[in-house]
Amino acid sequence: MTKNRGISLIFLFLSFITPMIILYFTDFELPDDEPLYKKLSEQATLLSWIFTGIIGFVSFIVLFITFTFENKLVVAANTLKRIITPFGYNSKELKQALIDYNSLLKRDRILDFLFYVFLSIGSIVSIIWGTIVGFYTKFQLSIEIDLSLPSMIVFGIYAFWIILHALFILVGIVIYQVRFNKNPFMKGFLPTIKEVTDIEYIEKNGVDFNEFFSINYPTLDFYQNPPQNNPTYELDFSLPIAMNHYQFVMKFYSNEKVILRCYGILDNIVDYDNVGKSHLVNLSTDFKKSVYNELLSNDSHGELQIFNSEMEVISRFLLVKKVVSNHHFYYEFSRSIEMSGKNLDKGLLQNLTKAIELDILESSETKK
Repeated sequence: MTKNRGISLIFLFLSFITPMIILYFTDFELPDDEPLYKKLSEQATLLSWIFTGIIGFVSFIVLFITFTFENKLVVAANTLKRIITPFGYNSKELKQALIDYNSLLKRDRILDFLFYVFLSIGSIVSIIWGTIVGFYTKFQLSIEIDLSLPSMIVFGIYAFWIILHALFILVGIVIYQVRFNKNPFMKGFLPTIKEVTDIEYIEKNGVDFNEFFSINYPTLDFYQNPPQNNPTYELDFSLPIAMNHYQFVMKFYSNEKVILRCYGILDNIVDYDNVGKSHLVNLSTDFKKSVYNELLSNDSHGELQIFNSEMEVISRFLLVKKVVSNHHFYYEFSRSIEMSGKNLDKGLLQNLTKAIELDILESSETKK
């Protein structure tokens, strides 16, 4: 994107400066031959009318398409706002908002083509009209104030060409900004989907932490698999919407004692061809039976902490047990918890050996 933006800026600059350079080196000496002068005058008038029609037609098409895309950017900016502050959303609605945002920002080849065609035609028209202006005026400018009729007409001719050239460049700038997703409500450009699906970006851009992470938080699903006489126990991790730099610590309590910890740093997990896709990881197919039974049978609950890049807790939640059956249970969001005191859990994240780690803490029951 940065490379394409640089090339487009260079092309825009060349389109602006090239007519001036060509006109600067053009010889505007008029021929002494009267018939030739008359012929050139007629040709200049014809060229002016032809290129007036061309630039008018092209400008109408380009501006129509540009403002159509501008409307898409307004929708994209509003969608981004809903992603950053997803009040009243659930995970499916947040996922759909990300999918919509990604679709709205996709590069359009038609607009790319029109950008270069418009600048090329505009540059040629500016050269032609500049040549016609030079034919009648020779670009002999005077700094003296003269309000005579001939001087005012010459001034009008110069003003016409300058205004035309300025408008041509301004329209080129508008198309450039729309091509690269200019934010219609504030300075700068709309963030890419890569930025929006990065915790570090949304943290710096006004996200409501508790609201956002209460929708998109990791879940552990505990399963008992058949056969009934010799079951195995499975533990699966899921994050509803994959995001990069997602740092978390989950602790599970049984009778007010921590018996299980799950923590990790998720990075490079977003599939940009399938934005909004969940991140699923099987943590164990041989989970400890005693831990499973203790969490299922006893008064257990969980705690979730989300960390930023500075290893500071930015959200903290209480997780309550949801029993589907004796063969399946998980923990879901209940409410946010006040963050207070010194946090020692960040040390777990600083000593990771893999993306997600699982610790079973021995208790009198888990030792069985």
